[in-house]
Parts: sequence; C-alpha cells; structure tokens
Amino acid sequence: MLYTGSMSKDNWCRSQEFKKNLEDKPVIELQKAVAALHERGIIYTPEYWLKNAVKGKMLKGEYAALLTQRTAEFIEP
Repeated sequence: MLYTGSMSKDNWCRSQEFKKNLEDKPVIELQKAVAALHERGIIYTPEYWLKNAVKGKMLKGEYAALLTQRTAEFIEP
C-alpha cells in the first residue's frame, strides 16, 4: 500500500505512472516474467506468483523480500 503523505509530489507521480504501467501489462507478460525467474532459480513457486502478483491481490512480505534479495544476488553476484 502506498502512503501518499510521506511521498514527495514527484514520487507520487512516479508511483502512479508505475501503477498504470503494471495495469497495462497483459497476463502473458507476467507468465513470461514468472517463467524466467523460475528458470533462473530466483523463485520456486511460480503458481503463487501468477495467482498473487496481480491487481487486487497482495504478496506476503517475506516472499517479496526473498524475491528482492535473490534478484539482487542474480544481478550482482
């Protein structure tokens, strides 16, 4: 959830643009992205991500943290 009171006007605009871009992405792109992350060992449960990484759903914080950590390790080993 975004807390608008703590964001500068510029960051608020960026967050809205980011949100719009996510909404515009078709499901097939999510499927491709999840498959790529799974193939590289960044995520282990693609079904969870396909079910929950969509508009109107929420991810568990610990899963989002692991995704962030593993992605960073993959980018900069």
